[in-house]
Amino acid sequence: MKKVLVNLTLAAAALVVASTVASAADLRAEIPFRFQSGNTVMEPGTYLVVGHEAGRWFRLYNEHSRKSLTLIRRSQTDAPSAWRHAGKPILEFACTDGRCTPKRIWTGEETSAHEFANPKTEEEKPTRLALIRLTAAGGE
Repeated sequence: MKKVLVNLTLAAAALVVASTVASAADLRAEIPFRFQSGNTVMEPGTYLVVGHEAGRWFRLYNEHSRKSLTLIRRSQTDAPSAWRHAGKPILEFACTDGRCTPKRIWTGEETSAHEFANPKTEEEKPTRLALIRLTAAGGE
């Protein structure tokens, strides 16, 4: 009886972990500009955005070229209140000298945004932010 109870407890714990990992729904982004992370350059297009391991990393997959990019979370910060108030997931890019890199993502499911590592820029160079609204990948 004790062995059955231990097995049921382990199965319940595995179910909780699996539901936490799979909680983030797949998202879709229409990105109208070229962007890069590290040495990987991605073309404009429609991207499937999938979070893994409770948002520890994200994969951006170009649906046309089938090329993908992995983004590793550097830290978490509070999502801007305007984003939370609107309730729509956002992918933010930082653009300097015509080069755009993913800066952070808010999936719309929690109060925290996930920040990605970005190259340092010279302080006097202007940086603009580009916000891409994400939609449910299932077309909802």
